[in-house]
Amino acid sequence: MPALLGLIAVICTASFGQDLVEAAKKEKERRAARKGGTVVAITNQTLSDLKKQPSVPSIKPEGGPDLDAAGNTGAAKPYAGTPAAALAPLSGPEPDSPSAARRDDQKGELQNRYDRAKERIDLLGLKMLSLRQQLSTFNSMQTKDKTQKDFAETYQQFLEAQAEAAKAKEDLDRFLGGGGPQRK
Repeated sequence: MPALLGLIAVICTASFGQDLVEAAKKEKERRAARKGGTVVAITNQTLSDLKKQPSVPSIKPEGGPDLDAAGNTGAAKPYAGTPAAALAPLSGPEPDSPSAARRDDQKGELQNRYDRAKERIDLLGLKMLSLRQQLSTFNSMQTKDKTQKDFAETYQQFLEAQAEAAKAKEDLDRFLGGGGPQRK
């Protein structure tokens, strides 16, 4: 069996080597073919000289007004199926205003707090599983009483972490749902 595996390894290595040599030859031929070609350098000046054109040309039917690709005249009109509420600007601070930045910071802090609480729950859960395994096996280096005490303390921390995560989630949901922090 080991001889067969060795033979397979030699065949794979040889075929890979042949593929690599063929690829190198093809690349060398490709570079040689492109050697005498012209190269176009695009500079800032080239870009500034370009005239801006609409991405969709306008359509002018015979004897009628100019139409864009959607068939509208003049300024772009909203899609007929779009409710007016969706077209209205969103209420709240402008995206670049200081209050929007403060709101984003608060949201980030609340999200970070919730994520850390979830991570702590996961870690404490893993620790409890490890302690449970120590309790069920007889090859542990610690006494059974010490392991039981550690398990009880970890379970207490786990319950506290769950309460903290629930509070953090509630605060985050209230902040996102209410449009801002609500104080009692």
